[in-house]
Amino acid sequence: MNRRIRPINMKTALVVGNGLTKSLLQHLGLNINPSNPLDWALHLPGSNSLLLIDYLPYLKEYISKSKQSGVTNSYAIFQNLVSKSLECSNASPIPSRNDEEQQAILDANHFLALAYSWLQTELDKHSLSEWEWANWVSTTDDHLIGVLSWNYDLVIERLINFTETPYFYTPAISTPSNFFRVKVNRSAIPISKPHGSCNFSPRLNLSTSVDGITYEPLTYPRALLATGYDGELNVLENDKLYSARQIVDLVLPGEWNRFNPHLKWTTSMIQFFSCVAQKAEQLVVIGFSMMDCDREEFIRAIGKNDFYKRIVIVDPKPSDKLIAQLKNKTNDLQIKTIGTPE
Repeated sequence: MNRRIRPINMKTALVVGNGLTKSLLQHLGLNINPSNPLDWALHLPGSNSLLLIDYLPYLKEYISKSKQSGVTNSYAIFQNLVSKSLECSNASPIPSRNDEEQQAILDANHFLALAYSWLQTELDKHSLSEWEWANWVSTTDDHLIGVLSWNYDLVIERLINFTETPYFYTPAISTPSNFFRVKVNRSAIPISKPHGSCNFSPRLNLSTSVDGITYEPLTYPRALLATGYDGELNVLENDKLYSARQIVDLVLPGEWNRFNPHLKWTTSMIQFFSCVAQKAEQLVVIGFSMMDCDREEFIRAIGKNDFYKRIVIVDPKPSDKLIAQLKNKTNDLQIKTIGTPE
């Protein structure tokens, strides 16, 4: 049983990275590495035997070439794939690359959306009740004024929902409707996910046709070459998470956000959280290492607040660059390698 944490009485802005998901997997005793999705044996939606990767041929070929050259780690493979977009933070939503690499990037978007949808369905089989972060959020939710999540999964959403607190995704995305219990007189918490989420889906319904033939139902291999959807998004219901998508726009691991400033929904998320963070007294950063490709976005997200009463970094291996970035924004910088903020 986790010890009870005393309530937080400061307006708190929360930033979460992959470390939060790792903490939950460790708590549940699940042998899944959230940083290495290419090792997961994912099936084609609707099949119990066919492998998803076999139906994303451009990504499969790129992975094969990478492994032949000795690169086996998922992060390294994705980073190499998007390496040219790392050269410029103003990259186009559709990278100007040769066709096979461009198609591999689009395949990777679909693969990651389904991979983290699968991960979320696995996590949803377990209770959060004994997890230390569930305890912390339950004592903080009255003062939690906004969340910035870099994760594709829905762990922070499930945490907030666990406390019977409503949440909403910031501009241009519909509010989730699958709340079972919500406490009255509880303000909804805004969540910004500028790198995309496994449950985001375009609101429009595109017709997928090739040579006059319409392909239904939607499946893989992709018949539609589309990305950079600049419109309203829907939030998929839980039972629709592991399903084929028409368009998936995710910022890949190690990639500059190529959609910013081209897509309104991603730029508005950073702007919205920035306004929220400006009102915060406390900034809590969980499991976010601030890679070079994320630094500019992170600075803009927290930049309107010149000074926090307290900043807490929770990470088993805190980033020196992150510490250097935040140490001048408070007189009370706390670094915790285990546990939750006091």
